[in-house]
Amino acid sequence: MSLRDGPLGEIKPPLIWLAIAALVAAACVALGLFVTDSAHRSAFAGVRRAADSVAAPVGSVLSAPVRAANEGVGMVRAYFLAGSQNRRLRADLAAALTWRD
Repeated sequence: MSLRDGPLGEIKPPLIWLAIAALVAAACVALGLFVTDSAHRSAFAGVRRAADSVAAPVGSVLSAPVRAANEGVGMVRAYFLAGSQNRRLRADLAAALTWRD
């Protein structure tokens, strides 16, 4: 006998109530983790160190493409800004030459 065949099979809770219940449950879990972590910091210190030692190399490997893309964007930006920098430097040079003379 499935749940749909029983007397409560016709009850359909609104989606908003399910979302609120899931949000409250997630908040309770997060609060519980926060309280147990601050109250028993020494109990989870070894687990945290182990997780950090595993996550650090993985994070550096996964962030390498992002760093390379940022460097590439920086090089392209510098290339396009070189023209305006040249104009500014030429104006500064002209001002310095008139000051010198």
